[in-house]
Amino acid sequence: MSTAAIAEAAGKFGSASSLKFPDDVFLNQLGQFVTEATSDGHTFPVMAKQDLLKLPSHFELEPILQEQLSSRPGHQRCMEGTIELLLVLHEVPQPGNVDREAWFFWKRSDGRWTQPGGPGINEVSELLARYEATIADHQKGLELTSAAAEIFAILRHASPLSLSARNLVQALEQALAFEPDDRDIRSLRDRARELERAADLLHADARIHLEFWTVQHHEEQLRAVIQLGKTGNRLFFLIGFFLPLVALAGIFGMNTNLPGYMLPLFLGIVIAGLVLWLINSQQKTLNWPPALLHHCMKLRQLTSTKAEKKR
Repeated sequence: MSTAAIAEAAGKFGSASSLKFPDDVFLNQLGQFVTEATSDGHTFPVMAKQDLLKLPSHFELEPILQEQLSSRPGHQRCMEGTIELLLVLHEVPQPGNVDREAWFFWKRSDGRWTQPGGPGINEVSELLARYEATIADHQKGLELTSAAAEIFAILRHASPLSLSARNLVQALEQALAFEPDDRDIRSLRDRARELERAADLLHADARIHLEFWTVQHHEEQLRAVIQLGKTGNRLFFLIGFFLPLVALAGIFGMNTNLPGYMLPLFLGIVIAGLVLWLINSQQKTLNWPPALLHHCMKLRQLTSTKAEKKR
């Protein structure tokens, strides 16, 4: 809402000096308040403190920029006024928190940047440094961690980091499109691009680490199952060997005179077991490589053809 419209709406309820607004309410907030008041059948309610967007007190934006603001900071972007710019950036996102802390940077009509701390734009560089430190800490954590929960925590934070860094680059690109000759913004844009690549690499590395950890533990479990199977086979072999002896000892006792046919029967069982073991071992040794079997088959065919020619 323009200044003239606000004055006209305020005139319906008395002089503007009789309206009591908080000192930190800006022009755009006043316009929202009057719009709400005039739409209520010419009734003027008592103003309550609302959750409205608050900019630094030394930001004196032109009306066209103020009209682009709402009650929330919104996404990272650069808003263009008539001769001014307003750059909106986000603080490093926290894992599990969807709210973003916004930083505002105002380029005045005289071409100078103003930040929350005063003149200049060095706080953007400090913001990028915080992004870089967070990514570096996560990269170091990936090299040291060996637990799936820790890798998942890094991966969970890497995704919003990558998205926020990408949007930060786009906001700086918009500011550079409005002011192509601004060397400070160009330098920050190039640094933010490097930050975006680092965030993307962190997200990819965290995902690869988690997948590798999963595959590695599956292999360890498979080896444990195979070893358990081998141990079970040995146990079954011992049971199969000693079970007949224990059964015979249980039937006839240990101190009895066995019949004459028991000794040949026992020897026959032992010899049969040895023969089966030899057959099994021979089958394992005949498990030759495919290439060797191929050459053997060729040699056999050649010898058979030579024998047929001699005949």
